Amino acid sequence: MPRASSFSIRQTACRRKLANCNDAIAAKRFDAFALKPVAGPPLVACATQALEKGIPVVAFGNALGPDADTAARQVKGLSGSVIELAKTNGIAIADLVNRACEAKHANPCNVIYTHGPLGFDWSSISRKFFLETVAAKYPTIKVVATGANNFDPNLARTLVKGFMQVHADVDVIAADADQGAIGSIAALKDLGRTAGKDVLVTGGAFSNHGKELVQSGEMFGSTCLMPMTEAATAAKYAILAARGETIDQPDIEVCKAFSPTGIAPITAEDAAKFTPEW
Repeated sequence: MPRASSFSIRQTACRRKLANCNDAIAAKRFDAFALKPVAGPPLVACATQALEKGIPVVAFGNALGPDADTAARQVKGLSGSVIELAKTNGIAIADLVNRACEAKHANPCNVIYTHGPLGFDWSSISRKFFLETVAAKYPTIKVVATGANNFDPNLARTLVKGFMQVHADVDVIAADADQGAIGSIAALKDLGRTAGKDVLVTGGAFSNHGKELVQSGEMFGSTCLMPMTEAATAAKYAILAARGETIDQPDIEVCKAFSPTGIAPITAEDAAKFTPEW
């Protein structure tokens, strides 16, 4: 899916969420809102309108406000902010790729990076901080190609095979989510290469399938994402807010607060500690 299309989908999703929000406020049947923005700024209007009507609001998922890189509440009167930062994901991917390069003893270390559609904040911000962190901290890493896999393993498979026609000497193939890694492993098999040996593959947003691949040695590692914990915490906070009860930690970065591995990359050494939630 090209970037323009994904941007259009994001805009459509934002408009739909705003319309749903307005309908929910008008219905006068809801005691609290838990809002998960596709991107931060558009749903600020929804939160503000709800707060003006006396409806408590909790944000979860992406940051609600102009700064996508903070878990802190940005809308005055917001009851809670339960956030998974794409910035944290991007930095963790860079750290993970560096570990893979060190494990392969590659210097320089040639890296292919595939990612979700850049019209979505999670993908674009993860990519931004991955590239910035590599440039600032890891001079031996050379990112030789990047491209959108749109969270589609089949597209990632095709994309990686095309990249490897030009960059056959790649050491690590990275992705911002495990779907990209799954496609990369399939691409390597198509080319007669062995994931985990000839080329190391890293993912992101650790999944059940990803954990199996890490434990089998086909995938080097992944990063933290806890969608069930995120949603459950947001629901708990919304209920507390509706009851007028105190929320002890209203600003939460989910993986930092709840993951047994924190926000660090997850590899075979500590994969057993982490239970994927999707």
